[in-house]
Amino acid sequence: MITLTVSPPDLAPTWLGAIATAAGVVVAIVAIVLTIHQIRTTGAQIRSAAAAESRDSESRTRPYVFAEPTISIAGSPTCDIVFFNTGNSVARGVTLEVTGQPFAARFEGDIVGPAQANAFGHGFDMAPHTRRRFFWHFPERPSATPSGAMGAPRKGEIVIRYTWAPDDGRERRQYAERYTYNLDDLMALAPQAWKGAEASNTSDDARNAVLALRAIAGNLGDLNR
Repeated sequence: MITLTVSPPDLAPTWLGAIATAAGVVVAIVAIVLTIHQIRTTGAQIRSAAAAESRDSESRTRPYVFAEPTISIAGSPTCDIVFFNTGNSVARGVTLEVTGQPFAARFEGDIVGPAQANAFGHGFDMAPHTRRRFFWHFPERPSATPSGAMGAPRKGEIVIRYTWAPDDGRERRQYAERYTYNLDDLMALAPQAWKGAEASNTSDDARNAVLALRAIAGNLGDLNR
């Protein structure tokens, strides 16, 4: 009689294959997760770099507007205010106000206050690297008509607002600058242009010529303020 002996199947290779497959799946999942994380990190870095480049581009191309009260080219103690655009783009709708002190006529015959309200309230444009000069303050002059002080107050806080409209389709930007001024300090310390020596012992024609040259020298000096 012939006896057959049947051995149980060898399951080891099957379990090893299953474990290897599972490990491969885990590795693949981890790789996918790391790849997604890297993609997100790279995307965030790209967005951050783009935002930094945009800010740098804005700082290099935007307008920068400020205004400075100074002794008038019409002569002391009258004062002008000079606007500057030191940026590389056009400043749109430039306006100016003095906090809590609106521009208006102070008395009958005051034409400076209303003119300033119109000029500074409606807004004007400034090309890059340009400046504009306006009358700012006329002190009280008892011997003149009208005799009262006209224009802006002698001290206060200036607020300048303006807009930048980029040409590349970016949104319009609005800016505001604030700073204080004091004409009493300005008049006490601001130097004035030297007009040269006065004429003496000369004819009337020579004296008039010297006076004209002195006036020109003074105006040229004040224009550089």
